[in-house]
Amino acid sequence: MEFTNIRSVALQVAAHLKNKRYPEAFSLAEEFVTNYPKEVVAHFMFAKSAFWVGKYTKAEEEGLRAFNLAHDSYEMSICAVITASAMYMQKEFRAGYMLLSGVKLEGNENVIKLLMIFSIVLNNPANAEFYYGELTKISQSVADDFLVRLS
Repeated sequence: MEFTNIRSVALQVAAHLKNKRYPEAFSLAEEFVTNYPKEVVAHFMFAKSAFWVGKYTKAEEEGLRAFNLAHDSYEMSICAVITASAMYMQKEFRAGYMLLSGVKLEGNENVIKLLMIFSIVLNNPANAEFYYGELTKISQSVADDFLVRLS
């Protein structure tokens, strides 16, 4: 495949992921990152694809690369979510928590939810309560729904 447009390749990988064609997404994302080694989106898509094919170590590695290439707090947060999810799957709970705790929380529902999960797994109910409170600042119904789904 010819890689002339970063956005079109990213959209192709995303389409494979959306349609649950994970091996195809992984293969394309691997080529993507080879052709664009300094692009956040290439590493992020490779991390996400690796996660969905169960290659959690690769997902963590690529997620960290994407995180380190991120240009702003939004990019950092989405990269941290996939990376911490891979860490969780590898039972690297403290590392996942530490990565996420360095990300800006304000209004970042996914990061807050993951921090709450990591706090529970790390047996830190005070932190879990704190993150529940942060989630209620976004939406009480989102916080309550998430709490119900955790139980």
